[in-house]
Amino acid sequence: MCIRDRHGRRGANMQTLRIDHPDIEKFITNKTEPGVLENFNVSVGVWGDFWNALVDSEDGAYTLRSTRDGSPVREINAHHLIDLIATSAWKSAEPGLIFFDLINKYNVFAKARGGPLRATNPCGEQSLYPYESCNLGSINLANLTKRTADGQYEFDWQKYEEIVRKTTRFLDNVIDVNHYPVPEINVASKESRRIGLGVMGVADLLYKLRIPYNSKEGYEFMGKLSEALSYYSMEESVALAQSRGAFPLLSLIHISEPTRPERSSDGGVCVKKKRGGGGGGGGGG
Repeated sequence: MCIRDRHGRRGANMQTLRIDHPDIEKFITNKTEPGVLENFNVSVGVWGDFWNALVDSEDGAYTLRSTRDGSPVREINAHHLIDLIATSAWKSAEPGLIFFDLINKYNVFAKARGGPLRATNPCGEQSLYPYESCNLGSINLANLTKRTADGQYEFDWQKYEEIVRKTTRFLDNVIDVNHYPVPEINVASKESRRIGLGVMGVADLLYKLRIPYNSKEGYEFMGKLSEALSYYSMEESVALAQSRGAFPLLSLIHISEPTRPERSSDGGVCVKKKRGGGGGGGGGG
């Protein structure tokens, strides 16, 4: 069955499977056949033990395990699996990879939600628990330039800060004004109040600034863009919590080494460990 809206756009789904699942080979190659899972994006969930088998072991042996009790089912070669993933992605642009080890390393909701993250939204921007929604917004960086006296472009950092703060509040407002299709999504979205604020137009911006994309200067500039986005959105989230109250799951989340963004002497942003209890943002990142 294919779900479409009234204008003909197909509904989107994300299907994930652990790389140690006994049926992983069939799952990887599913979308190389026309008509199979056309309404789905598919991704393979990878834990650190797979990379160990691929890189560190001599024979590349990797164990596929039962979904019932985790007992070994059979061994497979890790190099064969990664080749199968690459070939299938070349043929059909699927599957993607979800790095379960990394997304759960930075996951503060494991205790509150009763387990690790195992999926993302259909396009992979945001890792999500069951019934959570991907509340996404993207800032077009190419529009945030201004002309200098000599006719060249420079980035408008002040305008960038203003838009980051406004879009953080905008996305937090969306959580409350949105009409959710089922009650479970309504509850889950408001418990964590997660937002996904990102950027677009990076290549166009660098072109206008005459900064090569694949260069040290380009990497450093993109790093500053990311730092500023994190800093101003976190700071605005704290302001939201102070005026509206923190998100309901705050008391249940666990942060082993709380951090906070701080302005550095050169005008950039750095992250430092924070002593004592952490504050609660209006939106969970």
